[in-house]
Amino acid sequence: MGYFEWNRSDVENAINNAKKNGEKLVTLSMDKNTYENELQVVKWAEEMGCKAKLDAERVFVTIVNDKPFSNLETSLVSKWFNGVIDEMVSENKSLERNNLVCLLSETLENLIKSELEYVSEGFISEIVGNSFDKINYHELIDYYKK
Repeated sequence: MGYFEWNRSDVENAINNAKKNGEKLVTLSMDKNTYENELQVVKWAEEMGCKAKLDAERVFVTIVNDKPFSNLETSLVSKWFNGVIDEMVSENKSLERNNLVCLLSETLENLIKSELEYVSEGFISEIVGNSFDKINYHELIDYYKK
């Protein structure tokens, strides 16, 4: 009876394909594998930023999304105004989603403008102004509702 050995590229392909398909869990069969290869597969999955657990004949790989937001602008707004966003979303859960988006966007834009009151010259103000359009308020609301 021969042994089947996973190689690194096969593990990476399986995980990357699952990520592309939006899957959160990948099960890799370890039937007829050596124990050393099973441990290596777990290590490779963890190096890719996933959580991996070895079972009797399988490795369960959980894909961890460490980036809750799709762009830098939304991530930075969340980082800088975490408490404000959390409080606003918690206090206004009963609002319709579009009204909450409007309230959140107006509040955050006013906060950012007040923080940057003295930065009103040239390209910096243009960059900040253009960044408002890139903030994904729906992602912020979904993240803070959790």
